Amino acid sequence: MKPARGFFVWTVVDGCVELTGEAFGLLDATWMITLRTSLFLVVYVASMASATKVLTGWHRTAAAAAGLASLAVLGFAGASAALALPSRSGSGCGRR
Repeated sequence: MKPARGFFVWTVVDGCVELTGEAFGLLDATWMITLRTSLFLVVYVASMASATKVLTGWHRTAAAAAGLASLAVLGFAGASAALALPSRSGSGCGRR
C-alpha cells in the first residue's frame, strides 16, 4: 500500500507556516498546542461515538465510557483553547 504523499506534504507545509508565524510573533506556541489537542479530542470523541453505535456487549460499554471521559477532557481543553486565542493586542495567554 502506497502512502498518501499529499498528507505528508500538507503536514510539512502546515508545520512550516505555523513555525514561521511563531518566529515572527504572529502565533503563540501555547495556542498551537492547545488547538491541536482539542482537535485530536474531537476526532477521538467522534470515533468513540461511532464505536458505541457499531459495537455490541462490553465493547460498546467501554467505548461509551471512553467517549464520555474524552468529552469531559474536551470540555477543559476546549475552554483552554478559547482562552489561548490571541487577543487584539496580539498577546495570547498573557505571555510576552
